[in-house]
Amino acid sequence: MGIILKENNIVYTKKRHNKLLGSSRYQFNDFLSCVEVKEPKLTPVIPKYDETEGCEKGFDDSDYPEYESNRPVDLHIESIFNEAKLRYELNRSDEDTKEVSYSSQIANQTPRSAIISISNKVYKERKERSPEIRLNKKLVREKCSAFFGLRQSRKFLAFYSISFPYGFPDDLCFKVFNTVLTRLREKAGFRSYLWVCERQKNGTLHFHMLTNSWVNVRRVNWYFAKAIETQIKKQGLKLGGLEYINKKGEKSLTKEFDVNKYNGVDIRHVNNNKKALNSYLTKYVSKNESVFYRSCWRCSHDISELFTAETFKNMDDPEFQYILKTINHIKTFVVDGEWATVEYFQQKQDNGKYFSPPDEWYWFRDYWNEQIYKMHHSPLKFDCISLN
Repeated sequence: MGIILKENNIVYTKKRHNKLLGSSRYQFNDFLSCVEVKEPKLTPVIPKYDETEGCEKGFDDSDYPEYESNRPVDLHIESIFNEAKLRYELNRSDEDTKEVSYSSQIANQTPRSAIISISNKVYKERKERSPEIRLNKKLVREKCSAFFGLRQSRKFLAFYSISFPYGFPDDLCFKVFNTVLTRLREKAGFRSYLWVCERQKNGTLHFHMLTNSWVNVRRVNWYFAKAIETQIKKQGLKLGGLEYINKKGEKSLTKEFDVNKYNGVDIRHVNNNKKALNSYLTKYVSKNESVFYRSCWRCSHDISELFTAETFKNMDDPEFQYILKTINHIKTFVVDGEWATVEYFQQKQDNGKYFSPPDEWYWFRDYWNEQIYKMHHSPLKFDCISLN
């Protein structure tokens, strides 16, 4: 049995896990009690074929990709290759009817080049019919909790709210936001951040960002104003004269964008205030039901490397007994599943107060996250981080 402690719930599973979970780069070695870089997984590699013999002998099982242990896995590319390989085999078995797509295009190609050409077309087809993307609320809340546990975040933490002019297209909003982030990293020492995207009532995108890097708000506002002005000139957009409903519920017309009057960046400072963090997560993450065509949240590399959950072997673990004493005095609700049982902490208790898990519960996770954070910004890099 395994017990996983997360940001707002406890998961009881039938399977044992590593002591710490949720990092994109590191894993915890229970035997050595250290944090080490994850080992690369397997991925298929397209073999080289003889251009003359390939057409004569065909494409059988012996020609399929071998596996190498020195390359990272990419399941998306692997599934595309498998679909292309299946289409190629169907083409070869149905050469008379030619009912399978792409048969006329790959008839004169070698097996390897034919499969590569089909793979490119499969990729384009999937890209065109890409599914709608929604915010992964659980993962964002867990990353925010790990972000807040850093020592630098307890000294200084800020919430950014970035707005764009009414009628500004979605793709340009993402482009402007990425341009400003790049400029802040290069010129203002902007390092650690996590941003979430949502759609306002008027249909325009709106960004919220959490960071522990201090930057003058006027500087950030000016960067956004200039980036928006550049895109308006490049695309030839006319944002003036558009009809919208204001805060009073009345119809009004928009004005042309003025770079000197733009004030769409708002910063709120939260210094070691966990109640404000919970309010932020509830307001901008838990209630975010917007639908997007691309990723609606991202974080910097140093934040993605942080652990988000801690596990315990069983109920008799001394560290978990300390947590269990507190859980017995608060209101929770349980959701049973096939592989796990999840016990959620009720935010609003019977006495009217809001419950927030104490920092002492996550001291082990926060300790190792602090070492990972220091390692990321240190000139010296190691594949293993121990207690010494």
